[in-house]
Amino acid sequence: MKDEDAEKIVEVKAPSLWLLMLESRAVFGLTGFILSYPLLKFAAEGDGHPVLVLPGLMTSDFSTGPLRFFLKGQNFSPHRWRLGTNLGNPKDLIKVKERVIELHERYKKKVSIVGWSLGGVYARAISHEIPEHIRMVVTLGSPYKGLLQPSHAKWFYDLVKGKDADRIDPHLIEKLKCVPPVPFTSIYSKYDGVVSWQYCMEEEKGDNIENIEVYASHFGMALNPSVMVCVADRLAQKEGDWKPFESSGFLPFVYPI
Repeated sequence: MKDEDAEKIVEVKAPSLWLLMLESRAVFGLTGFILSYPLLKFAAEGDGHPVLVLPGLMTSDFSTGPLRFFLKGQNFSPHRWRLGTNLGNPKDLIKVKERVIELHERYKKKVSIVGWSLGGVYARAISHEIPEHIRMVVTLGSPYKGLLQPSHAKWFYDLVKGKDADRIDPHLIEKLKCVPPVPFTSIYSKYDGVVSWQYCMEEEKGDNIENIEVYASHFGMALNPSVMVCVADRLAQKEGDWKPFESSGFLPFVYPI
């Protein structure tokens, strides 16, 4: 956890090509998850409240399957986003918002949202629109502070959408810069080879706002055991009793000091 890093954003470049090439290590993520699963069972347990898990750009519910499987085993009620592959369609924001409201009404409990990459951008934006339905937001490698800044995700977005990412709604950009009105945790990695980690952090500090650093690749974030333990710990907190994450109590899961 290094909130002071958020104060050091000056001139940020896209991750190096070396880090981008190292993203290939994510193919071993599933093996790591399976091998560590016996230890993951000792992670924090929830109270059964609903958790909506949102995938990143060009991924679907399939990519978040292991994370949802883990959360279900820890007594949370994880749910898919059910919108197929995330192609960065602005209309998906409306559908995700409707899904959050539907889950809130079904469970009679506020909904937590865990968003990976672009999914986290969606989660942060929605938290400003319907905070009364949301318990907390956790983002995984989500560059909500720099959607228009240099990154390897930007050219990929341009390729997928067939247009310039600079056309993103300016109102959305401004909204993402504001601190969420709900408890918020941003999980980021300095080994992210796709987006600049400096744009995945909240600059302002608050009573229920935090940044947590992990050792993970961008594509392997949702399979990383340390990330899963951290997510479970955050989601397990009681409403109104938020406390900062303490990594020292989670050996053998390693977090940067």
